[in-house]
Amino acid sequence: MCQYCRGMDARRWSAVGLIGLGGTIIIAGLALAGCGPTPSASTTPTAPKASTAKATASPTPTCAHTSPLTGACTDPNAPVLIVKIDDLPEARPQFHLNQTDMVLVEPVEGGLTRLFAVYNGTLPDIIGPIRSARITDTDLAPAFGDPLFAYSGSQAKLVPYLQATRMQMIGAPQGGTGYYRLSDRQAPHNYVANVQQLLTRVSDSSTARLDSTAYWRIDATATDSGTAITSARIDWPASQKSFIWDAKGKRWGIDVYGQPLMTQIDANRHTERAYTTNVVIMESHLLASEFGDKFGARTPYPQTVGSGRGMVLVDGMAIPATWQRPTKFALPRWFDAQGHEIALRPGNTWWLVVTDLGTVHLQTPAPAQPDTATASATTG
Repeated sequence: MCQYCRGMDARRWSAVGLIGLGGTIIIAGLALAGCGPTPSASTTPTAPKASTAKATASPTPTCAHTSPLTGACTDPNAPVLIVKIDDLPEARPQFHLNQTDMVLVEPVEGGLTRLFAVYNGTLPDIIGPIRSARITDTDLAPAFGDPLFAYSGSQAKLVPYLQATRMQMIGAPQGGTGYYRLSDRQAPHNYVANVQQLLTRVSDSSTARLDSTAYWRIDATATDSGTAITSARIDWPASQKSFIWDAKGKRWGIDVYGQPLMTQIDANRHTERAYTTNVVIMESHLLASEFGDKFGARTPYPQTVGSGRGMVLVDGMAIPATWQRPTKFALPRWFDAQGHEIALRPGNTWWLVVTDLGTVHLQTPAPAQPDTATASATTG
């Protein structure tokens, strides 16, 4: 059997409710039930709970504040730093992806993608390669409060939209302090920044602390039910990400076009594989966009406020979901077919925005093969 089933009728999958806006979810060897009813208005998201792991032989330090994004111990006054990161092959390996609290993969011109990286629990020393802002950022960033925003620039008519948000701009257009180019990469894929130098550009970085509305439902002991998968592959017209379940590490290793996505972890070019604990896939309509690049390509403007369908990947499972985000000042909530909010596991999250042109391919475990020796003895 082929690893990923192809050529299936997208309308069939729309009918069962997995993707209903033109995108496609293809599952090797299995058809899932639909997402079910939209959660009722009485469903109220609960605040994230602190970890309740059992004590070990060594005393566990008291956690004064638990991150609402990862469930880890953090400083409540730590700033949120959002960075626009290049996602082209020439930009890889990107710096410190595994130190992010969250990475959003957003569509840009030409069917490509760009990363909207959110740092809060741990601020790295170097970030990048850094690229320009897009209109989608003005709908995503407000969920985090008054975050610091590092970017290389934007087209002129986007500036008023950026200025209308609560973001604290510490991008290249506001001054060059902290930004520089690497000599071992080609421009424009070599533009990075020193985080400590960027922080000197704000008088009080605690003003960029995480807003109270920015949280996931996190529960290490949740027993959400889903379909066991070994991997999920998400295709945009000119970009691809795969998430390979690592049962031992209890996380998803990330591939790009079948090759491990590596992330640089120091100035000596050492790398490690990029991974994430959770994956949330948001199916999105494309809204009308007045923006485009210098080559004439229209800038995609995906809908990220409102509601829709999607999927949550946790614990080696795929859970068909409905997402709700009534305002851009909050993160989306994810609900299963019964209308119950789906819990993420403690750790980092990749949030993928998949528009009408995108597809999601799920690979389920191969069926167990019978023991031929035992079968022969039984039938004999």
